[in-house]
Amino acid sequence: MSLNLINSTVKSKVLINPNDGFKVQKNTGTTGAPVWSDQISLDSSGNALFGGVLSIGSGGAVVKADSNTGLWVGASAFASAPFRVDLNGTVTASRFNLTGGTMNINNKFIVDSSGNLTASGNIAANALVSGSYIQAPTIMSGTISIGSGRFSVDINGNVYANNGTFVSGSFSGNITSTATIEGGNLKGATIDGGKINITTDISVGNNVYVGTNDTQTGKSIWFRTGTSMAVIGYNSSYAQIYLSAMHGVNINGGDLYVNDDPVATQAWVRQNIVAKWG
Repeated sequence: MSLNLINSTVKSKVLINPNDGFKVQKNTGTTGAPVWSDQISLDSSGNALFGGVLSIGSGGAVVKADSNTGLWVGASAFASAPFRVDLNGTVTASRFNLTGGTMNINNKFIVDSSGNLTASGNIAANALVSGSYIQAPTIMSGTISIGSGRFSVDINGNVYANNGTFVSGSFSGNITSTATIEGGNLKGATIDGGKINITTDISVGNNVYVGTNDTQTGKSIWFRTGTSMAVIGYNSSYAQIYLSAMHGVNINGGDLYVNDDPVATQAWVRQNIVAKWG
């Protein structure tokens, strides 16, 4: 037994029979030669077909789907819906809350069930916030700022540290300091410019150079103890070394030579100076 209902204008038909199930059809032909196209169908296996827009609910509390646009929720229009999926599989959503499972995008962006993220591409963000640590074999470009600038590295590799301890390592470039470098040893390095203040001892393995080859003014080595002082100086006008001390100069031991010729031997000094003036 079948039920076939056609409206008076031959524009729509309702068909019910045990073989085709339930169908609502539209005439896409003419009145004299109708061509019936299924708009809604439900067969005996439970398969349903909707040729137009499927709508559940109304206003902002609605779920819609059609064969031309896709699936959308929360608005009457697809473009305004806070959640929508087009026919190409593109998902647009105002928020996601995934309570379990994993995520895998072409094996290039993977999130496991514990929340561990593995990405083989680039991550672009205004800020990366970590509650534990960020680990990477290479950090390229950008800057690093820790503790509101207390430790920072700029894009040129310049390092600023408000305070810190370097346990080991090496520097191949220049170290510039306007403050004080304290403790430890400086090995195999050149200190260029500025001032060196030494409060204990200095040990030099070879030579000490004061000034440069093109120095036009004299240079001096000063010795200070309280209010007393002495100086070994160089007079560039006369190319002479001079000794000066508040309480005299004491040459202790040996003979005095000029150009390898003795000018004052110990014996001569004892005989002619010490004996005469001592």
